[in-house]
Amino acid sequence: MSEEILKALTQLFAIITKQDGGVSENERQFVIDFFQQELEKSAIEGYLQLYDNISGYSEQKIPHVDDKSHKLTSVKDSIKNAGNL
Repeated sequence: MSEEILKALTQLFAIITKQDGGVSENERQFVIDFFQQELEKSAIEGYLQLYDNISGYSEQKIPHVDDKSHKLTSVKDSIKNAGNL
C-alpha cells in the first residue's frame, strides 16, 4: 500500500474515531491491529503517532467513555484540521 494511501486512511480513522468525543482504547486498538497487518514493524510507530496527533488521543486526560454530554466534533472541522497537516 502506498504511503499516500496509508496517510489518508490514518487521517480517516482519526476523524471517524474522534467524532463521538474521543478515542476509546478499543478504537485505538483496531487502528493498531490494522497497522500491524499492513506495515513493517519499523513503520507502525510513525503512523500511530500521526493517528494519535490527528485524533487527539495523546491529549486526552482520561480514557474515552461513551457519554453523549460531550460536544461532537463536526466532520467539516475534522477535515479542515486534517488538511492542515
